[in-house]
Amino acid sequence: MEDGLFSFSNIHRCWLKCRRRKRGTINALRFELDLERNLLRLERELKTRSYQPARSVRFAVKRPKAREIFAADFRDRIVHHILVDRLEKIFEPKFIFDSYACRTGKGTHRAVKRLQTFARRVTANDTRGAFFLQMDVKSYFASIDKGILLDLIRRRISDPDTLWLAETVINHDCARDYVLRGKPGLLALVPPHKMLVNSPKNCGLPIGNLTSQFFANVYLNELDQYVKRELKAGYYIRYVDDFLLLSTDREQLVLWREKITEFIRERLNLEIHPQKRRIAPVSDGMDFAGYIVRPGYILARRRVVRNFRNKLREIERVAVKGDILEFQPELVKKACAVTNSYLAHFNHADTYRLKTALAEKYPFIGEFSRVLRLVEPHYFPCLAAQYGFFKKALSGVEYYWDETGQLCFRDLRALLFFHLGNACALYGRDAVEGTRVLGLKPDSGPWPGGLRAFFPAAFEKKYADAAVTAGYSVYIAGEQQDIRFNHGLLPRILLRAYPGRNRPEGAGRIN
Repeated sequence: MEDGLFSFSNIHRCWLKCRRRKRGTINALRFELDLERNLLRLERELKTRSYQPARSVRFAVKRPKAREIFAADFRDRIVHHILVDRLEKIFEPKFIFDSYACRTGKGTHRAVKRLQTFARRVTANDTRGAFFLQMDVKSYFASIDKGILLDLIRRRISDPDTLWLAETVINHDCARDYVLRGKPGLLALVPPHKMLVNSPKNCGLPIGNLTSQFFANVYLNELDQYVKRELKAGYYIRYVDDFLLLSTDREQLVLWREKITEFIRERLNLEIHPQKRRIAPVSDGMDFAGYIVRPGYILARRRVVRNFRNKLREIERVAVKGDILEFQPELVKKACAVTNSYLAHFNHADTYRLKTALAEKYPFIGEFSRVLRLVEPHYFPCLAAQYGFFKKALSGVEYYWDETGQLCFRDLRALLFFHLGNACALYGRDAVEGTRVLGLKPDSGPWPGGLRAFFPAAFEKKYADAAVTAGYSVYIAGEQQDIRFNHGLLPRILLRAYPGRNRPEGAGRIN
């Protein structure tokens, strides 16, 4: 089977890579709708060198900072994978070990751990003083010189097909013809010097393309080689355009700073950001890749924590209505996704007290995590199975720390109110507790647990408040029509909760 750069098998393999986590997008679906014809057409255009990139989609994002993004068409992304797959085999062995970002096994967390290792070595496990030099390239992606980049690629590449494709992708000026999407007002937040549309002629690569990320490493590999081979720096690390050097000699760092500034200006046509060329003691902490790194510990960056708190406040304003916690399905899913994302970031740092404090201030985090499965309808063959599913998910054990710092456990005290038309019902042990605490009259029958107690749904808040006063948390499950489960027994989802008022401080810590 033909296995060249532009072979059908290679294009198909790159299509499979490109569609990962993108298969549900409209462009990916449109391409897959007539897959074989589209792949054959792309193969023909590449082999005859008639391929030209399509228009990109231009939009802006404001977090973590305002940036202009150019998203390539799905078809062009396949081409990007074809090119990067070939170039990686050639350039990856040439990169230094401590160049991170957009490399397999070289993500932010690996970079942060490596920097902490450097900090421990240079300070002899925090027993002697040391300094770090941190520098950042000004408007890096918008300032990359395409001519210099192509020269760097031509030094290593002799295959004419690879060279032609690299030149086609690099020389394509997506800022000349694009589709504007998103909120136009966000583009006004992007500094003009960071916009590709304002870049000098033959300069700038679009943020958002796989090729741009790879070419960024190729371009600054010249700096990496200079620092390691000419300056002989023992402790040097780079993440995209943010790089640090560590030394016990502050004057050595001052000299390196001037030499590096001169090197990238003369050899790479770049400028160091004047406000981002800092020399400071390692003990002050190094702000790198989203974390504050010190020899003994790592903290999450304040901006990251602040952004997480802002998102939690936005969710809280919608979800918490007085003493009632609303379980809107889409909001619960969004809250859990946001929380899991930030907690995954925090788990790579020493953030035990931070996570505990957030759980105490925003207790709905833990509640949303527990009820995530319960805001989606499920099929059950009988009422007992349905009730048992909810009750099991809401039961369990919670832990907290008492005044002496001792870890304590206790059973969750929760009552589950099931909506039955215009009534609310309690079953089994909940019915027993409803009889004792709420003064309801039970009746026996073929119910879950053999006992049922109910009251008019109009009095839901009255009975819920009484249960909360008695030390219980109350969860309301409502019936929902769903054409997927037309089996007689209506599915139910959690609608809201009345959290107990006597939860001890520190209960429900997030992990």
